[in-house]
Amino acid sequence: MPYAPLSRCQLVVMALAVAGCSDPQEFARIEADDLSLAPECAAERFPMAPELLALRPRVDKLGIFLQSAPDIQARHDVLYIELSNPDDDLVGRDLLLDPDNPEADARARLAFFSSCFPAQDSYDVRGTLRFELLDREAAGVVAGELTDAVALDARSGAVVIDGLRASWSFLVRRGPPYEDFYALPESP
Repeated sequence: MPYAPLSRCQLVVMALAVAGCSDPQEFARIEADDLSLAPECAAERFPMAPELLALRPRVDKLGIFLQSAPDIQARHDVLYIELSNPDDDLVGRDLLLDPDNPEADARARLAFFSSCFPAQDSYDVRGTLRFELLDREAAGVVAGELTDAVALDARSGAVVIDGLRASWSFLVRRGPPYEDFYALPESP
């Protein structure tokens, strides 16, 4: 059976269909300007490029995981952000991220469960959070950034990492490993 070459119109339709099914480029990057007070095991990890990016609903909250290891059984380093009022319109606003302010829009923790093992180095994060996209449905896109941030020792309140910043864009996925984490960081 002979095959006829595709017309230009058919090629355009196919290209549009393929483009419509393609995932947006997913990425996450965590960087810092001053790591001089951070433990060496944590400082060596920067810049971080997390591999498991997930949005996870929690009771009256919404958690965002930027995690180093895609294998949920492995130890991992993670930036965990917990939104306090997920039903509010959070897109396009500067959101306060502060562990000491009960009125803050979110809380966050930066943990080095892998890089600093067997120590479990974990730091509170203070800064500004902004979402460009926050679609909670499956196959929705979550895109945002953390700016003007510091990582704080939870006991002393001392700045351990200064100039902390992060950016991310990823698709919301359901099921393991995106919703089934082996070791959740303690809620900030």
